[in-house]
Amino acid sequence: METCLSGKQCGRDGLIGSGSMSPEVLEQHIRKCKEATDQPFGVNVPLLYPHREAIFDILIREKIKIIFTSAGNPPMDFIPERTGMTVVHVVANVKSAKNVRKRVRMPLLQKDLRQAS
Repeated sequence: METCLSGKQCGRDGLIGSGSMSPEVLEQHIRKCKEATDQPFGVNVPLLYPHREAIFDILIREKIKIIFTSAGNPPMDFIPERTGMTVVHVVANVKSAKNVRKRVRMPLLQKDLRQAS
């Protein structure tokens, strides 16, 4: 959480890494960040994490608008569109990016794919 807030103080978007946190601890960190700043911040969620559904419930309830996902393939409906969340799924290579694009309605950064090819 401190790193997230430090980024915000420097004019950058802050990101909380939730990979090692229980859902309860993540919720505490989100609330502390909200108390410390009125600026938006995001959360990184490894999709292989066993408590993924609980984490997404918290993110929706807390109205977190910036989500980075990693470590796994997102299911087709993992975040309802009505939440207004911006979701970035981190992948290791072009093949993985194309696979995710087939499964989920996420914008694909064509420019980045051309540079990676």
